[in-house]
Amino acid sequence: MQYSQDLIDDYKRLRRNSRNIYYSSQFLTIVLSGLTPILVLLDKLDLSITWIKWLPVIFPAIASIVASGTTSFPFQENAIKANAAVESLEAEQEKFVLGVTPLYRCFDITDEILRQQQVIENYINQINEIHLKQVQESAKIQNSASDGQGDNSGNVS
Repeated sequence: MQYSQDLIDDYKRLRRNSRNIYYSSQFLTIVLSGLTPILVLLDKLDLSITWIKWLPVIFPAIASIVASGTTSFPFQENAIKANAAVESLEAEQEKFVLGVTPLYRCFDITDEILRQQQVIENYINQINEIHLKQVQESAKIQNSASDGQGDNSGNVS
């Protein structure tokens, strides 16, 4: 139970962090992009402060970097996948605790100790399958990102 709860806590942390980074970067991109026309107008004014003249260049550059980072790193996908993992792990934990599926009943085993061992083994297998699925999907995302965002050979799938 502790192992599955640790996994749930880790995926919740990943979900929260990925979601916060994604929304913060989206908000920052919108704000910086929205300020750009105002800063261009400031540039047209005859101000003696020289650093203000650099703002119309700096803000769009930062907005572009943030937007590129958001599209380059799968923060939103990570948050969605972590949420799916949390939901699956919590559901499996509830099934185990309540014994509501045949996987956690094992009525065909008459020896109580063997039945408990089988139920625990089934639970561990289910938790590991859920976690392995998430790890494999994360590896696919990272591999496709490192391959240059997919197949650029011109072939249509």
